[in-house]
Amino acid sequence: MSIKKKILPVALAGGVALMAGCGYSDYVGHPGHKTQKEAHLNNIRVTIVEYEDDWNGSYVYSAKYNNRNWQKPNFQFKNTIQTYRNEVVNSAASRPGVFTDADYFNKATGFSGGQYLKYWKAIDTDPDADGFIDNFDQSAPLNADGEWIEPFLIIAIAEPEVEIDSFDWDLQSQVKNATELFNALVQNGGNLNGLELNINAIKFDRNKVDVAPYKISVDINGTNNLGVLFRNQASSDDVMQAILDNTTDLQPVDLELYFDNGMSIKIPEKFKVVFNHKVVSKFINE
Repeated sequence: MSIKKKILPVALAGGVALMAGCGYSDYVGHPGHKTQKEAHLNNIRVTIVEYEDDWNGSYVYSAKYNNRNWQKPNFQFKNTIQTYRNEVVNSAASRPGVFTDADYFNKATGFSGGQYLKYWKAIDTDPDADGFIDNFDQSAPLNADGEWIEPFLIIAIAEPEVEIDSFDWDLQSQVKNATELFNALVQNGGNLNGLELNINAIKFDRNKVDVAPYKISVDINGTNNLGVLFRNQASSDDVMQAILDNTTDLQPVDLELYFDNGMSIKIPEKFKVVFNHKVVSKFINE
């Protein structure tokens, strides 16, 4: 069994508009690294507003693994990937200017109130295969009827990500580049706070589909990780229907996002993305 080894790329821009209700199912981690408790997957934090109660809130992500013996023939790979959710929307887990480890995310107070609690958990035991929904612990979280609350979108990551972990500061070496990368893309004069962008088309594999402009808000907030806010709006149904019509349930799809300022962002190849149609349908207003 092997771990796919590569440099530490900043994939922030590729995940901009797709993380709403997202759970990571597969992640290889860094060769030779062992996290101290949990490492913060710092590329993005997500806020969902005015959709469904079980998905609205603020989200952060962590990974827990031991790859110290990854080159030995008897190495047994295991990575536990945890999503934390705060019911209070847009309540950041990190104080501006401070890079927060994930060791104490559970029950941590967000800076706009509420608590971050464990939500989706996936256990990846094979770095060379993508488990997607099968990797998730489906015993939690549960809704009022005792049914598993499923992620809207599932992402498998085939290469190491930027991590914040107190055990190894080198894993943070490219966090500072995230702001520079995204500033160059949006050409917003170096200011990301309060920036609004409209998605007006999405390419699913090779099929480009126009959608009613869907506005997202982004900010950096002094933490150098990207905050993205998704709000239910008049165009939401059009976007959700485009997903249903142009993707196969729980099957990977290549995505490229087009914005009304002429920018387009293709999801990097290291990300495999699947949509959960059961949840996508819930996001369409009746």
